[in-house]
Amino acid sequence: MAAVDSETNAVAEHSAPICTISTTNKSRSTTDGIDCGVCSLPPEYCEFTPTIAKCKEWLESHHDDLFQKLFAGVELTEKQQQTTEKHEAKQKRAEEKKMQSKVLIKRIERTKRKYVTGVFGLGVFGIEYV
Repeated sequence: MAAVDSETNAVAEHSAPICTISTTNKSRSTTDGIDCGVCSLPPEYCEFTPTIAKCKEWLESHHDDLFQKLFAGVELTEKQQQTTEKHEAKQKRAEEKKMQSKVLIKRIERTKRKYVTGVFGLGVFGIEYV
């Protein structure tokens, strides 16, 4: 920002910067690029997900040193256990619903003697069609 001298109407430039921003510390966290294989978040945030029990198992088997640093001696709280159980039950219900769904094949009439065969419900089973 420039200041105006009232006597000479000259613009004086400031030589010192008004604001400095430090760009030396750009590291994300202590894990630097390690993401959980279960919830895909950095391991520090696994405790806030409903899959904390699975996240802890994964972290212990893949990065034991980081597991000891983050979760050494830490047990799940009652609320975390309830949340984990609810999440697992919800996933189980969704899987059962998926297995009960059906594939529907229809013969759709267009004009006169022309027909189109429509196949519906394959997306539930992970089959992509165009």
